[in-house]
Parts: sequence; structure tokens; C-alpha cells
Amino acid sequence: MGGIAIAAIGFEVTEVIDNSLEKHGSYKQLLRDLESKISTAPLSLARLEDSDGTIRMLLCFYIAYYQNKVYDCEELMRIEVPAEFSRRVQELLGFEAGLRRVFAPHAFVFSYDCNGRTRVIENGTVIGPSSSTRSVMSIFCTLTPSIVSSSIT
Repeated sequence: MGGIAIAAIGFEVTEVIDNSLEKHGSYKQLLRDLESKISTAPLSLARLEDSDGTIRMLLCFYIAYYQNKVYDCEELMRIEVPAEFSRRVQELLGFEAGLRRVFAPHAFVFSYDCNGRTRVIENGTVIGPSSSTRSVMSIFCTLTPSIVSSSIT
């Protein structure tokens, strides 16, 4: 296990990600392609590992990533996800699943801007819809420097 604790909103895409990854060759290309077709929000992909070793992939609309932070469940529940985001993700990846709001103790996050630069940053900050403004802004993610160098492709 590795990574850092997250709070996230997105779709579990574990079952469909392999086919999409084969087509695109990398998480970076996959995310850039999906993001160009889903204009409602920047996207990220979180790789989560359960205590039993089960790996889950979550295509995220929102990720909060901090060290030593207590997450507020009610705040996460108040974040509104545009229906267009949900519809487009399901349409493009060819699956039907419900939106998930999760807390995970360990995750690796992949997210790239339109120039291919990582959005994953070192310091804890929130970039994404906030509970006070409820607007669609951008995805937020941070990792420790050792994770950044070893997990971003």
C-alpha cells in the first residue's frame, strides 16, 4: 500500500478501464481524451487499494487530498455533480453505474491538464467544487514528493 488519504467523488471504472487503457496506452492519454469530450470538469483517476489488496479505479470529478486532515462527510455530500458529467462519462466508457462518494486511506492519483502537465501537486490545496460556491472549477490532488516521482506516468 502507498499513497495518501483522499475524499473523492466519481465512478468506479475498475471493470472498464483496461479496455480504455489499451486503446489510449497510458492514463495520461486516456484522461486527456476523456476530458476533451467531457467539458464539465477536469478529470482525475484514483487507484485505491483496500486492506485486503483489492484494487479499485475511480474516475473522479472531485478529489480532496491532504495529510493529517479529518474529512467532513456532510461537506462531501453537499458537492453537486452536474448531470452532464455523469451522463457523458457513462456514455463514453459504455457502462451504467452510480456516482460514488468515498473516503480512502491510500490512493495514487493521476490528473493532467490540456498541455499534458500533471495537476498533482505537493502542497495540500482544494481545487474543485467547494461546498460554499458549489461551482465546477477544477480537480484537486496532491501527493508526497516520493509518490509523485514514482507513480505519475
